Amino acid sequence: MQSHADVIRSRSGIKVDVKADEVMNDRLSAAAQGNLYRIFQEALQNAIKHGRATEIKVTLKDLGKHFHFVIEDNGIGFDRKTPSSGIGLESMIRRAELVGAQLDITTSIANGTKIELVGEAPV
Repeated sequence: MQSHADVIRSRSGIKVDVKADEVMNDRLSAAAQGNLYRIFQEALQNAIKHGRATEIKVTLKDLGKHFHFVIEDNGIGFDRKTPSSGIGLESMIRRAELVGAQLDITTSIANGTKIELVGEAPV
């Protein structure tokens, strides 16, 4: 995630701060890591392309029996009641289900977006 954040930062100037507990690499399966990474990529792409964010904060914490994964941006947010024409959000929800996590999205117009997953670890 850090190397992808560095690429985003260098290409766009957008501040991407990644903080991940290293122990999670050992506790999450390769499939779970891949799905979380794809959620991360989709969230960053949405924050930049649709949300016009200038800052994105990413945290992955080891909470013992659970992990906590949050991607939060300072973009323009969106109205959850308005249907989306893309498949990005649905893809993130499906990937969260694959790792046994619940994906929650908190957003509103002019207040950015927060994507949060809590799942059992190890996965």
